[in-house]
Amino acid sequence: MSPVSYNVYGQPVVEAPRGGALDPRNNMPLEPNQQPSPGQQKPLSTERCPSIIPKGGVAGTWTFPSPQMVFNGAWRVGGCACVWCGGSAPALGA
Repeated sequence: MSPVSYNVYGQPVVEAPRGGALDPRNNMPLEPNQQPSPGQQKPLSTERCPSIIPKGGVAGTWTFPSPQMVFNGAWRVGGCACVWCGGSAPALGA
């Protein structure tokens, strides 16, 4: 039996969706989805940039998600009606 890892909230780290590996420090995928979403009509930047927000208890600052990561996140929770997708996706909360 392998040892159980816990995230910053004391929750056990579970296997990543779609077989990807999770970062035990934050329980997020090690390789974020930077691929275009279904229905996306315009390409988005996949560049991430550092913030000035310090990480608590460790050296360094947080890194902002790329525009593509933000769009993919919006798509997962119900779509988007923004200029990035040309309004082809259902609006959030619809």
